Amino acid sequence: MLEGSGKYPQSISVHYLIATSLALLSYLFFASVDAYVVDGEQLLVNPDFSDHLAGWRISGDKDLLQVSDGTVEIRHDALSQSNTLSQCWDRERFPDRILVGISASTKDLALGDKPWHLARAGLIGQLPDGTKDYRLTSRLVLLKEDVGWQPYRTGIEIDQSLERICLSIGLLGSKGSFQFKDPLLYPAAIPPTYSLIKNLLLAVWAAVGVIWLIRLIRHYRQRTQMGFMLAMLVAISVGILMPAELKSEVENWLSLYLPEFTTKQVLNTLGVPYQLPADVLPQRWDVSKFGHLLGFFLLSLILFSEKEKSVWILLPGLVIAAVVTEILQHYVPGRAPRLSDVMVDLIGIVAGWWLIRGYFKIRQSVAG
Repeated sequence: MLEGSGKYPQSISVHYLIATSLALLSYLFFASVDAYVVDGEQLLVNPDFSDHLAGWRISGDKDLLQVSDGTVEIRHDALSQSNTLSQCWDRERFPDRILVGISASTKDLALGDKPWHLARAGLIGQLPDGTKDYRLTSRLVLLKEDVGWQPYRTGIEIDQSLERICLSIGLLGSKGSFQFKDPLLYPAAIPPTYSLIKNLLLAVWAAVGVIWLIRLIRHYRQRTQMGFMLAMLVAISVGILMPAELKSEVENWLSLYLPEFTTKQVLNTLGVPYQLPADVLPQRWDVSKFGHLLGFFLLSLILFSEKEKSVWILLPGLVIAAVVTEILQHYVPGRAPRLSDVMVDLIGIVAGWWLIRGYFKIRQSVAG
């Protein structure tokens, strides 16, 4: 797969063309076809707030809730306290599959000291013994910084073991302003054609992935990089295929011990004006972003450690791999692809190449 040094081997050009075409086809499909379609009546009572807050349960300070022209603003002036609105349904009143959505924004948001202290709109389940089930809460909106108006929409499969679900919207242990409008919650269905094409694309991606993996193993089987490369591919795959609920639990646990910072803080420290669009780089660098960065940094470091390999042979393959990892998020429950994650992967790729290139230059100068 990686024969040659300065020029593209024809086989690699063909492989990259196939992967790029398949990635473009997958993007167009997922961007233009809805996975979930409405299959019933709106389940929310008073979703447009035309009757003020009728039908909504208030938990917190009612005086810090304002309704204007269908838009609700939830405010709080103290950390470690919460202010939320919710509606709940018993088992016989909610379907097995729902479509839930909302438009939301935050302003002057200051988070509390716990990982779950943030602005949130999501589902909370209740088990037969009365225990709360928070596995679905990360599926819709979790905001940790100021964000302008954005629409959020997703389909969710409801666990049969739940006896009750609630849509909860508000500030948890944080202060600032959380505005939202147009909440929706409908019974949903998955179009048969969507499932067919989605599974067909997955089968093609699986075939391409197996072919590429076999070629990589053949090329590196006699080299010291083999074990490290396979370990990194496994680690990246685990991160990609981790369901949203498990990913959220792992991130919450790790965030108790690892610091977070924002892109704005870094750029301000470097004296760079912060004018990047919100989706180009992550607003907040958390455990997940560091995982993206580290995984592709180490993979890049390993692959570029063969000095004779041309950067223009390896680099396109790594870029395609970064894009494909995000496309595969469509197949993982609760996950969604993000351009900012691809950009983080690219930063890791370039950093790995730059570091190994510097190492070779230093070694050459010392030897010569």
